[in-house]
Amino acid sequence: AYVVFDSYLGDEAAASLFTGEVTDYSRIEYYESQTQVRLPLSVSYDFTSGNFKPYVRIGIEPGVLLAARADGTREYTNLAGSPIDVANVDVINIRRMFNVWAFAGTGFCYKLGPGNVFLDMRYHFNLLNQLKPGSDPYQFQELTWSLYYVPEKFLLNNVSVSVGYMFPLYSPKKKDQ
Repeated sequence: AYVVFDSYLGDEAAASLFTGEVTDYSRIEYYESQTQVRLPLSVSYDFTSGNFKPYVRIGIEPGVLLAARADGTREYTNLAGSPIDVANVDVINIRRMFNVWAFAGTGFCYKLGPGNVFLDMRYHFNLLNQLKPGSDPYQFQELTWSLYYVPEKFLLNNVSVSVGYMFPLYSPKKKDQ
């Protein structure tokens, strides 16, 4: 198991969930940060050729949402006015608490010294909508009236790349016959 932290606040220009002009006089940007714990369950096929061992992998990954926070800005395009900022709105109660991803990936291990260097790349396909069924997306007044934004249905697909070095923490010994 590993912990995945998906943050949409790092590169605001490229990572906004919504950017656009809802009206002819303002521009809206909405960002959401989610903290999740996921447990990947996979099947892999390993190709063996000496020290270099490539593989392909498919699997399913159930996850639990631990936190979801929203930030946003409304800027006026045609009128003089100060931007309106909304920060740190807790939107976890409209997000699906348990979710599922399918993933496919590839990678390799290379024997180097006592351990292995590895590279693992995966694409995760979100199977369930992020909006919790039956939730009221209009409950966040600061998002609705300050940003003109209503949280919507969306899928959260992502790419993961892992690079590392694995080495044994034990000293294998031959059994006496």
